[in-house]
Amino acid sequence: MDKRLKQSSHYYPLFLDLQHRNVVVVGGGPVAERKVNALLSCHARVKLISPTITQGLKKIVRQGKVQWHPRPFRRADLRGAFLIFAATDDPKMNYLMTASARKGHQLVNVANLPGESNFLVPAVVRRGELLIAVSTSGYSPALAKKIRQELERSFGHEFSRFLEILGKVRKALMASIPHQSQRKKILNRLIYSEVLDLLRTGHLDSAKKRIQEITGLEKTDF
Repeated sequence: MDKRLKQSSHYYPLFLDLQHRNVVVVGGGPVAERKVNALLSCHARVKLISPTITQGLKKIVRQGKVQWHPRPFRRADLRGAFLIFAATDDPKMNYLMTASARKGHQLVNVANLPGESNFLVPAVVRRGELLIAVSTSGYSPALAKKIRQELERSFGHEFSRFLEILGKVRKALMASIPHQSQRKKILNRLIYSEVLDLLRTGHLDSAKKRIQEITGLEKTDF
């Protein structure tokens, strides 16, 4: 086994709420740009450290979405950071960041060097509030990408609408049916019904009618 990699048993899968959290990204290339865009979609507060940055990052800076420090990394840049991303092509710089982060008991990810990271970023499929994450523990990002692409074909955008409906139905049932076992039975019937297929094929009225038949709720509830 490559000593630079870790076994999957060393990782605990979880989803982090980054809203209003301070995140430091060091680097100004395409990898850093992808990291910044992903972090902004989670409403993180991003501090970008790099003497030069891509045109895409410059546009983001002009929009006031990130705080850019156009200079080399300093250890003090990590102060107060919840997450740290090292996205430079300088191994010495990446090592300095990793050592500083570990000394401060902070979470750091080094692009393309999972063995130097204490957290990994998975390949993700997003369908509204549905998030499906895939990790190969750093052994093969290419395989993680392939699996993600297969999942994207299997889980279309109808899952976003279906999950939205399930959330509304669950809330309405909790307000009208006191017994948890009865609510669970109704929700399971709905999940395993043909409603998802109807949404996939664009038969929205038929889907709503079937939901009403299964749940006994009015259409306005979902």
